[in-house]
Amino acid sequence: PADMDLNFKDIEVGAKKRLKLKEKIIKFKHYHDCFRGKKRLIKRRSVSSSRPNRDTTNQGTKKRRSSVTFSKDRPGFILTEGEIAPFRRHKIGRSVKHSSLNEDEISSLNMAARVKQLEKEIIRLKGELELKHIIIQRQKELIDNLQKEEVIHLCDLIRDTDLEIKHDVMITPRSIRALEILKEEENYISALMILVKYFRRSLLAHSSLKDNDIESLFFNMEELLLLNTHFADDLVERFNLWNNSEMDKLGDIFTEWAPRFEPYCRFGAQYDKSLLKLDKLMENPSFHQVMSDLSAGLNEFNGKTFREYFMLPIERVPMYELLVNDLLSKTPKEHVDYPLLKKASKKMKKISNQFKSTLRHAEGQIKFRSLLERGDGFETLASIPIPLEERILIDTIPVLAIYDLEDPDKLTHHEPELIILNDIIVASNFLARRIDYQLYCQPLKVVWCSVGIEESVKDLFSDRDHATEFGFVMGGPEFTWVVFTSPGSAQNIVDSINTAAGIISLEHRVGIYQFINKCVYDGSWRDGNFFGSGKLTNADGIVFDGYWDPVFSTGFGIVTDDGHSEYTGWLFDHTEVEVIEKEYTLWGDVRPDNDTWKVIDYTSKKAYLADDVILYMGETIKSIYRVKKGKVKVIQRENTLYHLGKGDVFGFSCLLPSIDSVPVRYIAEKNTEISVISYSHFKETLSQYPELKYQLFKYHFKQINYVLENHVTFDKFSEDVNLDYSQYGLGEPIQVYNCLLKMRITLPCTMYIFKDYIIYETSVFGFEELGCFRITDINSVVYDITTEKLTITTEDESYEFTSINSLEDIPDILENLQNEAEEVEPIEFERNSYDDIGMTYSDWILLLKGCSVAQYKSGKIIFDEKSPKNCWKLYQVLDGVCNFGNSKLNPRSIFGEISFLDDGHPTVVADTDVVLFHLDGFYLGTILVLNPILAGKFYVYLCSLLYKRCKFIN
Repeated sequence: PADMDLNFKDIEVGAKKRLKLKEKIIKFKHYHDCFRGKKRLIKRRSVSSSRPNRDTTNQGTKKRRSSVTFSKDRPGFILTEGEIAPFRRHKIGRSVKHSSLNEDEISSLNMAARVKQLEKEIIRLKGELELKHIIIQRQKELIDNLQKEEVIHLCDLIRDTDLEIKHDVMITPRSIRALEILKEEENYISALMILVKYFRRSLLAHSSLKDNDIESLFFNMEELLLLNTHFADDLVERFNLWNNSEMDKLGDIFTEWAPRFEPYCRFGAQYDKSLLKLDKLMENPSFHQVMSDLSAGLNEFNGKTFREYFMLPIERVPMYELLVNDLLSKTPKEHVDYPLLKKASKKMKKISNQFKSTLRHAEGQIKFRSLLERGDGFETLASIPIPLEERILIDTIPVLAIYDLEDPDKLTHHEPELIILNDIIVASNFLARRIDYQLYCQPLKVVWCSVGIEESVKDLFSDRDHATEFGFVMGGPEFTWVVFTSPGSAQNIVDSINTAAGIISLEHRVGIYQFINKCVYDGSWRDGNFFGSGKLTNADGIVFDGYWDPVFSTGFGIVTDDGHSEYTGWLFDHTEVEVIEKEYTLWGDVRPDNDTWKVIDYTSKKAYLADDVILYMGETIKSIYRVKKGKVKVIQRENTLYHLGKGDVFGFSCLLPSIDSVPVRYIAEKNTEISVISYSHFKETLSQYPELKYQLFKYHFKQINYVLENHVTFDKFSEDVNLDYSQYGLGEPIQVYNCLLKMRITLPCTMYIFKDYIIYETSVFGFEELGCFRITDINSVVYDITTEKLTITTEDESYEFTSINSLEDIPDILENLQNEAEEVEPIEFERNSYDDIGMTYSDWILLLKGCSVAQYKSGKIIFDEKSPKNCWKLYQVLDGVCNFGNSKLNPRSIFGEISFLDDGHPTVVADTDVVLFHLDGFYLGTILVLNPILAGKFYVYLCSLLYKRCKFIN
């Protein structure tokens, strides 16, 4: 192999080092011998100087021995004062300095210390030599082993499985496509094996390359190889059973494996970093040489490069989504695998979207770091404004010019470009240090862009640079920017901004924003204004939490100041908010008093003895009654429900639409005097004093609810009343669907498909509407599987239905009906008449604008009796069942009206997965604050709703 020379060079270098170490040890041994000799000589001289003089013969001998043993001409035996001085200072210290030792004795001690140090140095060098010897030996063994191994052949890394499948089974397009999926999977596994076993293993075998660098480059690719090998094994096992029609399916395998492809998300998060690591490693000559040799072998094998293989895992998960959808398109609907593939398609789409999101996030992190490195103010974007999540860069878009509509001269030296981050949009030519960030930032979630610039705005910038006819206007909570672009690019930029923000609705948004005056709004927006539910916290700490409507410049909800909370309404102009002074209360307990009744002129008075019947159950009434004196008991069957005393009123049912009789008996409990006012006179009085309607009917609503709360269970009746289509001679419907119909507003709807007609019926709360069009009038039917939206276009109108139950099969049904439909007369339905005492058609349209669809999982609490009071909500069940105590709420059942008594609401729990139509209490409260007359009409409806339940019991 090409890398063997490198390893042998390492051994050669190691051998040279080893030789130098040996020479160094020999030298130190020589020093050691010399110093030991000199030490003995100094010792002898010291001893001889302290002894009596002996004969000269011995002295001469010693002198001769000294001259022979320690000749200065002997190589390596020269010690300088610099060599001895450190030992003198270190070993002897101050005590030796003042001792009585002579110079020879001091020199002897210094030499002894030097000898000990040299002995330790020799031991250390021997250990280092032995370690180097072991390392070199292991390198030789490793190279010997590599030389003995077989050379990696790329053809051995190609996976190919032989399958035993009958020929007649594989002739269908579906089976052919399924087999292609397996072959593509095996080709992909072969590519992974080349990456892991050919490139990664060869690179790790080089000692000149760091293992950490190679591992960070390939990251978890070995895990992906193992993962896909098991996945392919499952596919092979299924294909071996393909001859059995019951096992002719792949949807269950993809459904099971979709969540297991999560490691690809981790690879995607690391992918851009791996590419940067690869570019950096290519600057290393050793790595570059090895990679070139390996790439040359791969190119000779199949003509591909390392980078082409390296990007295959990035493409794999989205490819699975395409493969499943392609197989689904070739699978008949009656096939056993069709529902499994539909489920697998949703699973693969989910993991594919997750993978793409991870990939974009990782790429955005790297781009954002590069943006911060520009400096000159751009570095402040790392922390200003304070990010609510990790900030990443989505795109930078150069434009011709950006101007602030309120301050056209606000410019800096930066080139104009829109910098789109995941939470803000920055105008680079406004960016500067030490200024409020609101001056150069717009919140991404709550900006509105409109392509095209009005002439009046163009005139303001006619003398400015690059002010062309092309561009768009970007409006935010505080500032509006005018962006001039090149021709044809404005719409693309706006689409990029909306895509980055994840905007579904072009009008309604949800987000948080801090104004320059330190006010913070967190909630719903529309066109840069507060709209819908949200909370505004002023700089002085006052909190307005409720519903906001910019059309009326009105809000409604809870105001908290210094810990004190009040449920009220307010007027607002941007962040300037003023609490409404109410003419009369819309909240709390309302009971008509004597002053209220002074405006009513009673037409007559009646007296009753004890046990006299005032009103019989089922009797038609045309008057209002008020107890002047005495007592009245209210009886249903043989049960006394409640008692009425002085000042109490009854008989309101004569004012309620569609209520023609009294559902209970009223009996004088003792001698009683009753004041009576006729229906026509009372109705005229209410028109003159509309505030009475609210007070009277809310009071009466509370009376009726008292009767019902302990005597009615919801399982005794249902609001689910289907259309009586028999009167039109249409026969039985072919299909019936529950859906949502978007007309002026989006409302729940029941669609009936007949042979020649489609009838849609809307019945929500007190609003009803019927519509019809002929099958022969239909021009087009389009079903969007992504949004589950069905659009039916006729010659006169377009109808948009949204799925509650699946509408997917409607296009096929209508296509078959159109082929057989006959020309028939259109059916005209009369619009439901609305009494002027209660809600009118326009009143309902206004209120239903505040409605939305809510979905709850089984077991989810919808109403909680522990919730705060004054929490207005009204629901109608569209699909599913809810539990209300021991009772059941079925489709079309209405609940939540008890919350309008301001006393809370009993707990309601979803018994199954449910879809509800919800009237927002904040929105309703806003409307009632502005239009108190409508408040009385709404309570007329609530009373009518409860009267229907009473009537059913009778």
